[in-house]
Amino acid sequence: MKRIWILLFALLLVLCLAACDTGEPAPDTTVETPTDAPTEAPTEAPTEEPTEDPTQESTEAPTEDEVTLPPETEAPTDGEVWAEPEDAPYDVIDIPIISGVKDKVPHGYNASGEFSFAYGDAVSTTDNNMFVVTNDRMYKGKITATFTAPDQYVNDNGIIFGMTEDDYRQYYFWEDGPTYYFLFVSDDATLYLAKASDNGHPWTELHISSPIPNYKHGDTITISVEFDGEGFIDCYANGEWLISFYDDAWTGGGIYGIRCEVPDVCYTDVTVDHDWTPEW
Repeated sequence: MKRIWILLFALLLVLCLAACDTGEPAPDTTVETPTDAPTEAPTEAPTEEPTEDPTQESTEAPTEDEVTLPPETEAPTDGEVWAEPEDAPYDVIDIPIISGVKDKVPHGYNASGEFSFAYGDAVSTTDNNMFVVTNDRMYKGKITATFTAPDQYVNDNGIIFGMTEDDYRQYYFWEDGPTYYFLFVSDDATLYLAKASDNGHPWTELHISSPIPNYKHGDTITISVEFDGEGFIDCYANGEWLISFYDDAWTGGGIYGIRCEVPDVCYTDVTVDHDWTPEW
């Protein structure tokens, strides 16, 4: 009897095990986290930066490099030049007769009448001729000119200097325009110093010398003027000192040139000395 109960218990155990076994493996409940999952974007809202309006001008003060300075208004020193107007109605001509101008070929224009330049000379071709230098300035110094005038004409030929810049816009003039000084050999064979266009007066006599020694019309002559830019003026003919004059109303500028009354006056040499200093 005891053996029968053991067999029944064993059979019952087998039936229980058979009832519990379905024949399929139990599912794996372990969840693996993927290694390449994207990171989640931050949930914090980005700060908004102000946008710059390109049409709006900066209110900051300009730096020193950005400031546009006004043009220089001071007069140029000896040897420098004022800019020629772009619309100037004159023709610029080289002046082969002038020497002593450093590092440049002198040139200028016919302010009245006409000078022609050929074979190293300057020859007047009309009446009332004036030629002014445009690319050089001399406010003090020494100017020397050598020329020959026909003996049948009135002379009045020589050097202009100390011409002011005030009416430089008046491109053609004789004695109605800029103020200037004129040293010349007169018809009576004297050395004559004058000022033109002075305070509304077309002509002001400053000084007339005694007759030039050993000179007659038709001869080649060399005249010189020395001026200190403050009113002292000395004048020479053929190396002989004939005039010493002080103009207490000095109005000199830096323009210079040549002037003659009649045709066929031939200038062969004009020398300028910017470095000259007076001996007074």
